[in-house]
Amino acid sequence: MEQPVWNFEQEPFVDEDPDETSINLRAYFDRMPDEKMREYQPKWSDEEVIDWCGDFKDDGMLMTACCERDVDVAEFRRVLQQAMVYRDRVRGALTGAGKMNQPAWHCEYAVEAEVSTMFAWNYWTDIRNWEDPPAQFSLDGAFVAGSQGMTRMPGQEPLRWLIAEVEVGKSARIRMQLDRAMMSFHWRFEGLSDGRTRITQHIELTGENSAAYAEARSAFSANLPDGMKKIAAAMSQAAVATSSG
Repeated sequence: MEQPVWNFEQEPFVDEDPDETSINLRAYFDRMPDEKMREYQPKWSDEEVIDWCGDFKDDGMLMTACCERDVDVAEFRRVLQQAMVYRDRVRGALTGAGKMNQPAWHCEYAVEAEVSTMFAWNYWTDIRNWEDPPAQFSLDGAFVAGSQGMTRMPGQEPLRWLIAEVEVGKSARIRMQLDRAMMSFHWRFEGLSDGRTRITQHIELTGENSAAYAEARSAFSANLPDGMKKIAAAMSQAAVATSSG
């Protein structure tokens, strides 16, 4: 049997205490063809995911070998998105397809906030402070690598995203899987000598279907500066309120 080029099975677990089933599920995704995995769309319903996979039993559980417990569609989706982030990170090195992972578009903006680095970090990682009406944000669990979140907009399908990387107090990367494309949001927090913090957000769009998201690119380019300034101002106001409270 030909061994898969992927090795997601051996990646560190950051959001769970793994058991045999957790490891076998990762191995299952390592065997999934890359073309099939990249067909997946987070907006699909659970029923559409089950039909697309083809390996779920009538009871709604995944049919896998040597598992000590059942895998439902929610766990399947969660680990699948982690596998997709893993492949996006290593695909160039493992397959020689580095050029395919070059961003089709990117933008970046930095602001300086009148708060300490840890205050800025703690404020931003509390998604209750993510105010961008009419968008609403939710996070399933703590702000750690592997946690999944969702953005809801009126009249639109929810957008699912994954916290891919976290270096506490310094940086985080959030990835949003689109239709044959990936949007990545990289936040960096840098302490300045006067006690303030420089906050940088770098946004990238990669994937063969990047051209389909021209409208989103334009919106991010136009709104990023004001959005970052708004965050810095809100942090400063929160710090003043905390010190005077």
